[in-house]
Amino acid sequence: MKKKLIIIICAVVVVVGAGGFFLKNQMDQSAKKENEQQMSKLAKLYYEDYLYDILTLGKSSEERESFLSAYTEDGLRTSIDSIEKVTELDSKKIMKNLGSSCDKESESIKIIPKDPYGKEDYEIKVTCE
Repeated sequence: MKKKLIIIICAVVVVVGAGGFFLKNQMDQSAKKENEQQMSKLAKLYYEDYLYDILTLGKSSEERESFLSAYTEDGLRTSIDSIEKVTELDSKKIMKNLGSSCDKESESIKIIPKDPYGKEDYEIKVTCE
C-alpha cells in the first residue's frame, strides 16, 4: 500500500513539474512573439517615416530601384539603438516595455526592400533573443 502511494505521489509530482515547465515555455514563447511584433512596428515607423526618405532623396524612380534592389538579399540591418538615435523614441523605455525576453545586445532588425521599391514595399525580419 505504501509503495503504491509513493508511486502515485511521484507520478503527480512529475506531471505537475512537466506541466509547469510546459506552461512557462509557452509563456516565454508568447512574450518573445509579442516583443518581435512590437519591434516590427518600430521598424515600420523608422523605415517609412525616416530611412526610406533619406535613402531615396533626390533619386529618380530608376535610381531608387537600382539602389534599393542591392539590399533585397541581405536587407538593411538596424537596431533599437539606431532607431532611437534618429527618432524621439527612448530605447530604455522600449526595451523595458519589450520585457526580459528581449536582450538589447542580441536584438536585430532587418528591413528587406521589395519590388517595386516604394515606401511600403518591404519585409521586416526581427530577432529578439
